[in-house]
Amino acid sequence: MSENAETNDDLRDQFRQLGDNLKDAVRAAWESDERRKLQEDLEGGLIELGESFNEITKEIAESASGQQIKSDFDDFTERIHSGELERKIRHDLTTALNTANEELAKMTDKWNKEEKGSEESGEGYVSNSKEGSDES
Repeated sequence: MSENAETNDDLRDQFRQLGDNLKDAVRAAWESDERRKLQEDLEGGLIELGESFNEITKEIAESASGQQIKSDFDDFTERIHSGELERKIRHDLTTALNTANEELAKMTDKWNKEEKGSEESGEGYVSNSKEGSDES
């Protein structure tokens, strides 16, 4: 066997050995007592965190501010179901649109009056068409 072939075989053997060693290291770490202890600690911590959230949620729900929030939410829900909120929104929207329409009408009337006044005084828009010129 040539030296080059031996080097290739040696290189393959080294990679195979590296793969085996990595596999063994991962398996050993996964099966270790330290990993099991860490997992137990994490699980216990998550359980305690959940219990703490449940306690604080209960405290907030029983507090005066929690009761006020619940009451406000219930009132809002009732207004939605009764149609009161929809009627109020429709009324407010109709009023706003009416006001906008009135203001636009006033502005349009003002512009029309100004344009009519400037046409009578000869000041307005000058047409470039041949209709009004003496060149035809």
